[in-house]
Amino acid sequence: MHARISVAIPVFRPRPEHLAALLASLEAQTVPPLEVILTEDPSDDGGPLEVPERLAGGPPVRRSLNPQRLGMVGNWNRAVELSTGEAVLMMGQDDVLLPSACETHMGVLQETPAVSASASLPDFIDDSGAPRAPDQRSVGVRRLTTPGARYRLPYNLLAVLALLYGNVTGEPCGTCFRKDAWTAVGGYSESFRHSADIDFMLRVARECGPVQLSTVALSARRIHADNATVEHIAQRVTAEDRERLFAHHRAALTDPELRQRAEARLITHNLFDSLRTRDLRRLAAAGFSPRLTRAVASDLWENLGGRPRGRDLMESCRER
Repeated sequence: MHARISVAIPVFRPRPEHLAALLASLEAQTVPPLEVILTEDPSDDGGPLEVPERLAGGPPVRRSLNPQRLGMVGNWNRAVELSTGEAVLMMGQDDVLLPSACETHMGVLQETPAVSASASLPDFIDDSGAPRAPDQRSVGVRRLTTPGARYRLPYNLLAVLALLYGNVTGEPCGTCFRKDAWTAVGGYSESFRHSADIDFMLRVARECGPVQLSTVALSARRIHADNATVEHIAQRVTAEDRERLFAHHRAALTDPELRQRAEARLITHNLFDSLRTRDLRRLAAAGFSPRLTRAVASDLWENLGGRPRGRDLMESCRER
């Protein structure tokens, strides 16, 4: 028996030990995926990857070398394009799945036809694979949710939460979406360099139906110095993508106070990015009206321990 899921692994100069750990986690699935799609962006200094043609347990590994470098988002789309499963689980090249991931995601999609994707919040591991806490200095989805709970998130609420708190549905390795939904929205948008996954899930929820989120981890994201996030923060890619995400989805912010808070959150995120990169110059150009100053102060209070308003919004979608 196989889950009708294609596991997509777009890679660019992967570390062999991390890719081996990912493939081993696929072999350990309680219900194996239908197939593994590995698309490789060419590299000037990388040698040939050692990848088996078939995993232990049966699923084939379909490997494709891109004729030219597509970049992160283009490589994601290429991997999904080549898949043949009813649903797709997008993996980072250094992340791993927990044993029940494919079985659980497929169960959600089969039992609840109205949802467009099954998402779960990941655990985190370090470079060696040991458990570690997430490096999160601002309010994130874990402060909005109850351990063990499940939520069904329609677009209007998901967009508000994403603009206020970032990636509410978890990392790509924790999200399994229907391939028909990917086709319907035109795939990941290459106008985003870092937040393409957030924008994609918002468009999927808007066009194809709500996203079901579980707080029970089905994957583990690896945190290490080579993560793209670290580089993107230093280059302001994350900040630019946040502003682009706000521009694309701000129509969902029908409450004026929430819109003001979302604008304040852009500044708060810049503050935390600056602290992480020790570069305070990026704050110099931020304009502060009295109202925006109050919103930023409120947002900082929330980040420093106040009860997140988003928790009440999230609770309204909790499954009882």
